[in-house]
Amino acid sequence: VSANVQIMNDDVRRMFSYRVTIVGDMVTLWYHGCSHSAVSEPFSFVQDPKLFIKAMMSFLFAREVELGYDPKVTRLPNNKLVFEMEDDQHNPTFYCTVRTLSEYRSCNITGRMTRVWEVDRVSGPTADASILRSGLVLKGVWLDESSPTERQIQSKIFAAI
Repeated sequence: VSANVQIMNDDVRRMFSYRVTIVGDMVTLWYHGCSHSAVSEPFSFVQDPKLFIKAMMSFLFAREVELGYDPKVTRLPNNKLVFEMEDDQHNPTFYCTVRTLSEYRSCNITGRMTRVWEVDRVSGPTADASILRSGLVLKGVWLDESSPTERQIQSKIFAAI
């Protein structure tokens, strides 16, 4: 589990990951996300080789999104990240990281893993995209589905004033 925490901390594109442990002939499949983890019942790859092959082939032929990589985050060759979001009219907008301002590295598999970057709004998810606006800040955090966003909390505060 600690190795998976490090993987999730090191790659902002990771939404979840899978792991396989093999002890003797017993195989266990693991799922780790920022909100929870799940584990399969152990099975013998000697007694049930078809299940083992099916699981390995699923990982082998999975697309990146099926392996837990966020399709709305692109890593550029210079290791900068481009985040795709939607504006109020549901049009795509792109933000490219300039530098990290703050990064909380979770010690647990479930955690918010809050990160804050200085970003530029750019014309697209490529290295040669033109800068549309500089000096912006983007905060990334994992929230429970039922948790209000910071924007919702701020709107409630302003409405109450």
